Amino acid sequence: MISAELDAVRTSARADVGEAFGSLTAALLDQSTDRTALGELVDTALDATPPDRVPYILIFLGLAAETTEGAAATAVRSALGRRIEGYLRILADSAPGSPARLASLYLVAHLTEARDAVLDAAAGLGLDAAEHSRLDRCLQREIPADPRITRCWPAPSVWADLGADADARDQIWMGRLSPELTAAAWGHETRSMLAYLGARALWAAGHPPPFEVPMPAVALPTAERHVDVAAAANGHGSILRCPVCRGRLTITTASARCQSCAADFPVTKHYVDLSQGIGDELDLMAENVVLRYGELRSSFFRLMGGNWAGPMSPLDEDAYLRDHVRPADGPVLDLAAGTGRWTAVLAATFGTGRVIALDLAGAMNREIARTLPDIANLRASALALPFADGSLGAVNCWNALQMLPDPAAVFAEVGRVLRRGGTFTVLTFRKAADPADRYFQSRQFGVHGVRQFDHAEMTGWLADAGMSVRDLSGPNNLLLLTAVRT
Repeated sequence: MISAELDAVRTSARADVGEAFGSLTAALLDQSTDRTALGELVDTALDATPPDRVPYILIFLGLAAETTEGAAATAVRSALGRRIEGYLRILADSAPGSPARLASLYLVAHLTEARDAVLDAAAGLGLDAAEHSRLDRCLQREIPADPRITRCWPAPSVWADLGADADARDQIWMGRLSPELTAAAWGHETRSMLAYLGARALWAAGHPPPFEVPMPAVALPTAERHVDVAAAANGHGSILRCPVCRGRLTITTASARCQSCAADFPVTKHYVDLSQGIGDELDLMAENVVLRYGELRSSFFRLMGGNWAGPMSPLDEDAYLRDHVRPADGPVLDLAAGTGRWTAVLAATFGTGRVIALDLAGAMNREIARTLPDIANLRASALALPFADGSLGAVNCWNALQMLPDPAAVFAEVGRVLRRGGTFTVLTFRKAADPADRYFQSRQFGVHGVRQFDHAEMTGWLADAGMSVRDLSGPNNLLLLTAVRT
C-alpha cells in the first residue's frame, strides 16, 4: 500500500502532489499498515524521483525513521545508513532555505548513528546559530550531564547568554528532576525540535518563500510606578470570590480573606494569590520563559498555526481584539494573560481600571506587575475562576486554551462568569487538515500536552456553556473565535 502511495507522490501532477503526499503520510501513520517491507522501500525511495518531488520523499523518510518501531525500525535505520552519502550530498548541493535543504535537514537530524558525518557535512554550509544548535541537539546520542531541560525549544542557541542569575535559577529546579523525568522531558524536547524541522520543510515544499518571517517584538516596557496590588483588586472587590466556596473576599495589603469560609490567601507585592498552591512546582521553571517569550511564541505559532509566512502578526492580533471584544457592563478579564502583551491592548481599548489579568504562573503575574502596575492582577486557576456568576463584561483567552488541562471546563467557567451579551474571544489552533502537518502539531511539548481543536468540538462546548458563535476564522491552522453569552 505505501509503495503505491509513494509512486503517486513521484508521478502526480504538480497541483496534486500535496494531496498525494497526504495520502502517503496517512498510510505511514496508520498503525494497521504492514511495514514488513518498509526498509526496502526506504532504500530505493529516492531512485527515479523528479527533483521537485525530492523534498517530499526526504520528509517521508524522516517520518519513517521517527514513527517506525521494532524489527521494521531496524530495517529502516539500516537502509537510511546505507544511503547517508546521498542525503548529505543533497544537503550540501541544495541552496540555503530551499525545500531540498530544509527537508534534508529534517531527515539527517534523525540519524544519530551518523552524528559525526552529519555535523561535518553541515559545518561548511554556513548554518546560523539556531539551525546548527538544533541539529546538534537532535543528533545527541546520550543525555548530557547538564541537559538544559526546557531550554532547547525552538533551538538551544535561543537560550544562550541568559545571565548568571537566570542560569542559577535554572540549575535549582533542574536539579530537582528525577532521572526518569529528565529522560522523558529530553525525549519530548527532541521530538518538538524535529517537529519544527519537519513542519517547516513541509511548508517549504508546498509554498513559495519567504519562510520563518520575523515577527515584531512583543515585550512591554517596564513601568516606573509602584504596584498597589490591594487597591487594584479592590476596584473589582464586589465581584471577586473565594475559589473554595465562592464567598466574598476582604482584601488588604496582607491577605485576601473569605468572609464565608475564612480561607486566607496571600497578597504578594505583585498579585493577589488565589491559586491555593496549584502550579507552585512550575513557577521557577517559568521564570526564565519571560526572557525569551518573543522567540518562543513566534516559533510556536509557526509550528502549531502554520504561520511560516507570517499571515498573522502581533499587530493583526491587536486589531482582532479591538474589533471583536464587545463587553457588556462589567470588567474585562484577560484569562491566562501570560506576559500581559494582550492585556495591554485591552487596557488601552477599555481603560486600565476595567481590565483584570489572571494567570496561574507566578512568573507571568510578576511580569504583568512590572509592565502594567495599575491592572488588577490575580493568580488563579482557569478551572475555578474567582468571580461571581454573571459578573464579567467580556473574557479574552489568547494563545492559551491549547495548554490548559480541561478546555471544556474552561468554557463552562467562562459561561458562568460572563454576563449576557458579553463576548468571549479566543486565539488557539485548529487541527491541521494535512496528516503530516497534524502529526507535527501533535509532537509539540507542553506540561499538559498541546491541543488542537476542530470547529465542532468548540461550538459544542460553547453551546453547553450558554454561548453562541459570532466569528470562527483565522489563516492556516490559527483559530480565532468570538462568542457571545446568550
